[in-house]
Amino acid sequence: MAHAIRDHAWAKTSVGSIDEWPLALKAVVQTMLHQRHAICLFWGRDLNILYNDAYKPFLGAKEPGALGKPFSVIWSDVWEHIQGFVEDALSGRGTYIENMRLFMDRNGFQEETFWTFSYSPLFDDENNVAGLIDVAVDTTAVVRSLQIQEVLRHELVHRVKNSMAVTTAVVNATLRHAETLEQARETIHHRITALAKAQSILNDVPIDIDVEDTVRQSISAHMDNPERFRITGPKLQRCRLPTGQTILPHPFEDR
Repeated sequence: MAHAIRDHAWAKTSVGSIDEWPLALKAVVQTMLHQRHAICLFWGRDLNILYNDAYKPFLGAKEPGALGKPFSVIWSDVWEHIQGFVEDALSGRGTYIENMRLFMDRNGFQEETFWTFSYSPLFDDENNVAGLIDVAVDTTAVVRSLQIQEVLRHELVHRVKNSMAVTTAVVNATLRHAETLEQARETIHHRITALAKAQSILNDVPIDIDVEDTVRQSISAHMDNPERFRITGPKLQRCRLPTGQTILPHPFEDR
């Protein structure tokens, strides 16, 4: 980006020719270019953008030709959401935002992103605010990971409640029909074991799983009478795709 900035036609922008840049701008650009953290700055009447190499990926497909574009043009897709922070920085007040949700159109489609960033005013040689600097971190992956953890936590609580409800129902039903305490103890043991085994089959997620086998194993402890259950329906299989995704069910020919 040092080469790109040096060769850019700044004279055609409100920033003006590099030879005429104030010392303050030259100093902050030099500092920015030596930073490995993603940084960009906006300078002049039109707030034209300058950025370092670490910032380039944030622009996506916008990056070719982005250098020197006005802030409101290069980030037109999110301008209405960040304009207030820009105005704060131009008024001399710094801002710091954590994990802000922005829907960006950087690569020809809308994508949900999250950003932690800081806008700070930049001053010219006469100590007037002439632009702002943006230090940004793309926190999308971190936020999504936290979101997934929250979903899994709720799912875990839901499954535990379901398991407790099923276990309670098994115990109550068994006690109602058992003739002796020993018979009840043995029946409850077999039925709880069957439930646990069925859960293990589903949680292990093998390459494929026969749904009928899963159903039979789930109710095996309740099959005290062969006429009590009748299992009907097509042969179904749960398949793992090459990407690691799973679809359920998938019909296949009767065997």
